[in-house]
Amino acid sequence: KLVEHTRPTRDRHTPPLIQTVFTTMEGTDPAPLHTATMRPLPIDEGVAKFDLTVQVQVEPDAVRVLFDYACDLYEPATMAELADSYRALVAAVLAEPDRPLSTVVAVTAAQRERLADALIASPVPVPPGDLGCVPRLVAETARRQPDALAVVDGAGAITYRELDERSNHLAHQLLHHGARPDHPIAVSLPPGTPAITAMLAVLKAGAAYLPIDPTAPTTRRHHL
Repeated sequence: KLVEHTRPTRDRHTPPLIQTVFTTMEGTDPAPLHTATMRPLPIDEGVAKFDLTVQVQVEPDAVRVLFDYACDLYEPATMAELADSYRALVAAVLAEPDRPLSTVVAVTAAQRERLADALIASPVPVPPGDLGCVPRLVAETARRQPDALAVVDGAGAITYRELDERSNHLAHQLLHHGARPDHPIAVSLPPGTPAITAMLAVLKAGAAYLPIDPTAPTTRRHHL
């Protein structure tokens, strides 16, 4: 009746209403049966009811996560990556339970390294002339994909909208304090979101940034 009422677009390859299901189950201690013990076993029904079903089973001594998926849509390696990401998400939430979920990055160290290698191996073509300047590219991406991740570091992640807004605010402050095209501005920050924001702000102010390693000897930093 619900399908008839909603009249969703039908596709013989996918269920009409629900494609992904997430469930949780509270387990209990197995009941003793004289000298025998019982424990639950996963049942392979031979066919996936939905494109993807993730079932979390909370047991007295463990938490088990089962992935049931359509083999025509997903490869085992893809599900393994998804399981690793879910494990990273749970670990991050447990480490900082008060942190907003929207700022938690569910990416393992190995996944982050592969993403970085892929970006290095696949350079993005930059438009010629003024259209290819970094501030304009960031602003254009913030307009087209405001919620896309722009910077990810150990403290969290920010979107292109947030990066554009923060760097704009800092650029106005730099201009107020005399930033100009022929005046380099030192940026002495550890790698991370603040450093990226500062360098972008300097470029937006029309100046050039001079990166200085904050761990370098004091005399060298003063010389620069």
